[in-house]
Amino acid sequence: MHPWTYQENFTDISLNVSESELLHLASSQNDAMRRRFSTKNSKIAYKDEQLVYLSTYIFYLIWLYFILSAGYLGVLFVGPRAKTFSPYYKVGVLLILVSFPYLATPVEMFFLKMFTYMIETLVGNVYERPDFEYIIDYNAIPNLFSY
Repeated sequence: MHPWTYQENFTDISLNVSESELLHLASSQNDAMRRRFSTKNSKIAYKDEQLVYLSTYIFYLIWLYFILSAGYLGVLFVGPRAKTFSPYYKVGVLLILVSFPYLATPVEMFFLKMFTYMIETLVGNVYERPDFEYIIDYNAIPNLFSY
């Protein structure tokens, strides 16, 4: 035997451990290593933090929109110059203010995805996107944008 070779006879050692326990131990060790040395979990935490921030921001913007809309409708219907506006104008403004949040999002997403598609086509990253949907998502408003 070579002096630098280490050899041990493992046939005498019995560990009374089942194969499923070894697989569970190996799986838990792999998960621990993945959590310790992966940036995926920190990316997820960062994205969650961004979503909470944006959700709070959107919440305040929605309330601001409703307050400004209610103020304008108050001036329009019961303000000092309420009699100067026609009933058609009042109903039209009311319908526009009520339907605007529902109509603005699909149109905004269409333009955002179209702009993203054009930029990624120019840069050459078109096929690296996971969604490939560069059309209006009309699920929120059925049959409005059907093509």
